[in-house]
Amino acid sequence: SDAQIEQRARAMVSRLEARLSPEHLAALANSVDTEAVQALFRLIATTGYPDARLTRTLEREFLTAIDRWRKD
Repeated sequence: SDAQIEQRARAMVSRLEARLSPEHLAALANSVDTEAVQALFRLIATTGYPDARLTRTLEREFLTAIDRWRKD
C-alpha cells in the first residue's frame, strides 16, 4: 500500500540519519547536487527496479531530507 511504501522510504532515510552525525549530514547535504540525486533515481527507475513507487517515494524522501539537513 502507499502507506507502507511511505513508511519504508522514511525508515531508509532514518537509518542513514541514525548512522551519521548532524554535522556530517549537513556537510553531505551541502556537497550534493540535487539534480544528480534526481538523475540517480531516474537511472534506478530505468533499470527496471521492481518497485517504481518505492523509487519515486524514496527520491522524494531523500530530497526532503537533504533540504532539512541543509537547514539544520
